[in-house]
Amino acid sequence: MTPQGMGNRPDSDDAISTQSTASCAQCPTPGAAQTGQTPPPGRSLPPGCDECGYVRDLLADLETRLRREMDGQRETEQALLRSRDALEAFMDAVGESALLLAADGTLLAINRVGAERLHRRKEDIIGQSVYALLPEPIASERRRNVERVLRSRCNDRFVDERDGRQVEHTLYPVFGADGAVAQLAIIGTDVTERLALQQAVEDARRRLQTLIGNLPGIAYRCRNDRDWTMEFLSDGCEELTGYRAAALVGNRLRSYAELIHPEDRERVWQTVQDGVAGRRRFSMDYRIRTADGGERWVHENGLPLFDADGRVEALEGFISDITEQRLAEQRLQEALQNQEALNRALEDSRRELAELAIRDPLTRLYNRRFMEEALVRELVRAERETDSLAVAMLDLDHFKAYNDDFGHAAGDAVLRAFAQAMHSFRQGSDVACRFGGEEFVLILPGLDRDGAFARLDAFRRTVAGLVVRHEGRELPRLRVSIGVSFYPEHGRQVDVLLDQADQAMYRAKAAGRDRVMMAE
Repeated sequence: MTPQGMGNRPDSDDAISTQSTASCAQCPTPGAAQTGQTPPPGRSLPPGCDECGYVRDLLADLETRLRREMDGQRETEQALLRSRDALEAFMDAVGESALLLAADGTLLAINRVGAERLHRRKEDIIGQSVYALLPEPIASERRRNVERVLRSRCNDRFVDERDGRQVEHTLYPVFGADGAVAQLAIIGTDVTERLALQQAVEDARRRLQTLIGNLPGIAYRCRNDRDWTMEFLSDGCEELTGYRAAALVGNRLRSYAELIHPEDRERVWQTVQDGVAGRRRFSMDYRIRTADGGERWVHENGLPLFDADGRVEALEGFISDITEQRLAEQRLQEALQNQEALNRALEDSRRELAELAIRDPLTRLYNRRFMEEALVRELVRAERETDSLAVAMLDLDHFKAYNDDFGHAAGDAVLRAFAQAMHSFRQGSDVACRFGGEEFVLILPGLDRDGAFARLDAFRRTVAGLVVRHEGRELPRLRVSIGVSFYPEHGRQVDVLLDQADQAMYRAKAAGRDRVMMAE
C-alpha cells in the first residue's frame, strides 16, 4: 500500500507519511516508502532509518486490521449461530407447525411440531424436497399450492386432515433482494376444535332459525327510532301482520310504526324509552293493523342492546299474537261483569227479602217481630249496663175516620206520613216499629222518666203540625195518644213492658187524647 493509498487514515498516519517521503541512502530498499515493498530476505533496515519505522508501523497496522477482521468474522459467525438458535427456538415456541421452503420445494427449516406432524426427525428431512416427504396425490396438490404462491405472489391456504386432526396451512411468500419470491414460510394451525365449534355454532344457528321460523310470533331486531326501523324479522311476520318480513325490513314498503294503532303509538314509544333509560327489559300489549285492514292485539317483550360507549345499538325481542287471549279476557270480563251484576241483584233481593221479613211494607218501619227481638236485646243490655229503658206505645186518634171519610188510600197516606215523622224522631239506637193497624212502638234506650216525657211530648206536637195531602186536598190534622213504661220500674219482660205502655196509652185516650201518659 502506497502513502497515497492511505489518504483516509487519521492525522497521525499523515504525519508518518510526511516524514517518510525523504530518500534514505542507507536503506537497502530505496523507495520502499513509495512502493510499500519490504526488505529482501536476510537484509535488515538500519537503525534510525525513517523508512524502516514507517514499514514497522505499516506492518503493525496490517496486523491489527487482520486481527479485527478475524474477530469480526468470529462475531458474525457467533451472531449467525445465535440467530439460528433463536429462530429455531422461536419456531418451536410457536406451538404450531412452521416450515421454510426454497422456491423449488427444498425444506430449509422446520420446527418440532412440523416434524412431528410429518412423523420425521428434523435432522433427517432438512435439505430434502418436501414433495418427497408426502404421498400422492397430496404431494401434487401441495406443489400446485406452492406454484400458485410463486405465480400470484400472494398468500395461499389449504386444510390438511391427518391423524384425525384438521390442520389449516397458510403459505406466505418471502421475497428476495430482486423482488422475486425466493422462499415460502408455511404455518400450520390445528383447527380441529375451531372447525368443530364453528360447525356446532352453525348447527345451533340453523336449529334456532328453524325454531324461530316455527314460533307463532315475530322475533325482531330494530333500531331505536320513531319508525322502529327493522333490521331483522322472523318468518312469522307474514302470518301475524300480513306483510312479508322483507317488506318491513329497512322500511322498504312501510315502517313497523305504521302498523301500530295510532292510539297506542305514543304509549309504545314511551314504554320502550323507559326501558332504555333504565337499561332493563320492556313489556307491553298494544294493537296493530294488519295488511287486510284488520286489527290484532300483540304482546311485545324486548331488551335494549348497548355498544361499548353506552349508546343504544339496537332493540331485540319477540312479538306474539294475543288477540284470542284478549277476546277471551274480554268475554271473561263481560261474564264477570254480568256475574257481578247478578250477584248485586241477588244481594239486593236478599236484602229486600230480609227487609221484608223485618219491616212493615207500607210504612217501612220495623215490624212487630223485629220490635220484640230488639226489645229483648235492649233489656239484656240495660240489665248488663244498669241502664234505663223507655217503651212507648203510640196510637193515632180517630184514625178510623180517615178510612171512613176519605178512603183506605187516604188512611195509608196518613200512616206513611206518621211513619216518616217517627223516622225523623229517632236518635242513636232508638227503634221505631209498627205494632199493628194504627198502633206504633218506640224503644228509647237510656231515657229516664223526665227525658222520655220531654222527647215524646215534643214528638206529639210535631205530629199535630203535620200537613197530609191526598188527591190534591189537605186531610184533617193528626193527633196521637202516647203511653210510656220504663225498665225496670214497670217490668223486666217484653210483654209486661208492652202491656204497661198499652194501658198508659188507653188512659191518655180516656183523658181526652193527644197527650203523653206514664205507666203507674
